[in-house]
Amino acid sequence: MSTPLETPVPPCAEDVFQKGVSVCLIGDVPKHAAETICKSLSEVTGWKIDWHYIGGRTHIKALPPASKDMTADTFLTLTGEITKARRTQATLAEKAIALCDAVENKDDLPLTKYALRAARLVNEVRHLATDLGRAQSGSPAGLDNQQPEAGQ
Repeated sequence: MSTPLETPVPPCAEDVFQKGVSVCLIGDVPKHAAETICKSLSEVTGWKIDWHYIGGRTHIKALPPASKDMTADTFLTLTGEITKARRTQATLAEKAIALCDAVENKDDLPLTKYALRAARLVNEVRHLATDLGRAQSGSPAGLDNQQPEAGQ
């Protein structure tokens, strides 16, 4: 019985290879990871996305569905939104760690400054988490730096 990493990965789909739009060229991505990334993006976007190696790097290409009037710009916009979500997620992690430090008062601040810093960080973490949640749910309000709605 073979493990998932031993399972052969199919070659790049010929139509994507020939007619697809170049999305990115990245280095040092294992073939099974590249396959997973492409399959996941295909499911999310409805585009036919595949990859192949070129010059030792992973080249990801995308082909819009024939039934939709989509352009390469549409796909690049989507990948830009994914990048924004990743940046927001990284910022959220940084703020969460800063919040933990503030709650523990690692900087040994006076009580008033301690409370203000912790409250500010709570609000920043709440705002980032709300934006990230909206982006992951597909809400158009996600990651547009709008203030959270009342009651959130």
